[in-house]
Amino acid sequence: MRKLLVITYLFASLSLFASQITGVAPSYAGKTLVLSTEHDGWGVTKEILDTCVVEKDGSFSLQANVEKTIQAQLNLGRYKGVIYIEKDKDYSINLPLRKEVSRKEKLNPYFKPQTLLLSFNNLPADDLNRKIADFEDSF
Repeated sequence: MRKLLVITYLFASLSLFASQITGVAPSYAGKTLVLSTEHDGWGVTKEILDTCVVEKDGSFSLQANVEKTIQAQLNLGRYKGVIYIEKDKDYSINLPLRKEVSRKEKLNPYFKPQTLLLSFNNLPADDLNRKIADFEDSF
């Protein structure tokens, strides 16, 4: 019984310090969202941080246990959504309307999804994602 309590406490404490990413996107209902990041060492390695299936009403929730600021991606069909996740911060994001990759694009070996910086709800002025978006807008 004591071991079970300790293990439960450990899992609960890990999820308490995770960054939470939530949102509502009805066009993604029933689709699977995969939050991933890439590490560049000898070769690019992809690490999956979390996955979730979007509910019928479009709501979703992802968690990422990060110890430092990272760039993460969401595969959104024709788009690749980018978000910068900081330690112990929660985000409410908006996703673009879902556009599936056409058959012609799937057969094109040079096709890459368009990279988009995701939009946020109620983001503080000093947040890294807002600073990057402001820089891109002014550039």
